[in-house]
Amino acid sequence: MEQLAVIIIEPSQIVATILRRTLEPQMRCVVMRDAATFEATASTHAPIGLVLLDVMTLLPDASRRERPFWHLLMERPPLPVPVLCFSGTSSTPTDTPLFSLPAETLTIAAPDDFTNIGRTIMAYLATLRRSVQLREALAGTLRPSLRGNFAEFPAEALLRMADLGGYTGTLLARNGLATGIIAFAAGQVVHAIAGALIGKEAVYSINGWTNAPFAFFRGMDLGERSMHGKVDDLILEANRLGDEASDVSASLAPNAYLHRTRTFADQLAGKEYTMSELEALALVDQYHVVREVLAHARHGELLALKALRGLWQKGLIEVVAAEDVPPLTSPFATR
Repeated sequence: MEQLAVIIIEPSQIVATILRRTLEPQMRCVVMRDAATFEATASTHAPIGLVLLDVMTLLPDASRRERPFWHLLMERPPLPVPVLCFSGTSSTPTDTPLFSLPAETLTIAAPDDFTNIGRTIMAYLATLRRSVQLREALAGTLRPSLRGNFAEFPAEALLRMADLGGYTGTLLARNGLATGIIAFAAGQVVHAIAGALIGKEAVYSINGWTNAPFAFFRGMDLGERSMHGKVDDLILEANRLGDEASDVSASLAPNAYLHRTRTFADQLAGKEYTMSELEALALVDQYHVVREVLAHARHGELLALKALRGLWQKGLIEVVAAEDVPPLTSPFATR
């Protein structure tokens, strides 16, 4: 079976070395310390299966101003391979609400996160190795049966279409740099992957994408069976989770700046906390901005939102008024 290369774009030698040691020898890894090297030499490492990109990697734009490489990639036609973005607690700027992460960003905050990234990459590569057609679809050289955007043709409608038609095929979607894949067999969902999510959770995530170009390839069987789910059940659960997340997020805006209350120590004792609440409390101390806390939560966005609301209701954290937010610093000052 053909061995596909994983391109790791990581400015930190230490992080790059750990990633490489985690991934090899299961896969062929090529480490690039900067985006310019990727731009100049990526094609020489074909066939490439996936690009693993640190969100803090910079590249000068046309005006010679350094910008995050992922920003520049968002402005271009999609790469012909999946891109997985990741951030680390030591490299991600967290002192400003002006910084945001691309959709489905993975987080490296503990040793286990390296293992989880390896597991996610293996899932992508296994699917790509089995299906030459999927690689052609990602490269844009395979004509789809249906093409559009979730803004006009929502993911839910596509799921129902495949169900009612009893189709076997593959749905490929791009949400920014994130790649979403849903495979159908006789109308049933049998495999899905999106970012670090595999199976039903990936379907729920893709169902929430609202402005993502997609292509459906009827007859494309990926040969993967990571799940078996009836479309109606998946849609009901995806919508329930979406409604719940909306209800929670209504009380905490994405750009809201949080910190511990002055009476934190008095409020802390005598209460029980979930693992998600303890994680969220630690993340508030480190990241402050709601959007950033959610992006770095290992228990998922919905649980993190619930945890923040719980901490807020228990009087442990509070939303800081705009005029009291600490002075902002350059989001790239840590590099």
